[in-house]
Amino acid sequence: MLQQAAAGDPACREIVIRAGTALGESAALVARRLGLHHDAFETVMAGGLFRGNSRLLETTLADALHRVARRAVPVRLGCKPVVGAVLDALELAGAETGPEVRARLVASSRRFALSLRPG
Repeated sequence: MLQQAAAGDPACREIVIRAGTALGESAALVARRLGLHHDAFETVMAGGLFRGNSRLLETTLADALHRVARRAVPVRLGCKPVVGAVLDALELAGAETGPEVRARLVASSRRFALSLRPG
């Protein structure tokens, strides 16, 4: 679908535009309800839909989000989602979660993922 949209298929483009708009509006709603819509914050784009690297999807999402939260910064997830869960657990336990800890977790998650590959 994303490849066809990028190639110019009108129906696929419309579907991707609707999806990006809906995701951006959802993120904007959350920002508004949390009172963040005037602040600078990152909105993480993660999940299967974003693995397609669709500029159309990401641009449409950003446009919809910025209508409400002009200072929001959409970013791609640069690590496995489990890293965030581990960081949350460490924070709850009162442990250090600074940049060095995060970097080590990201590196470990990549090594672990590589070790699981067949062959």
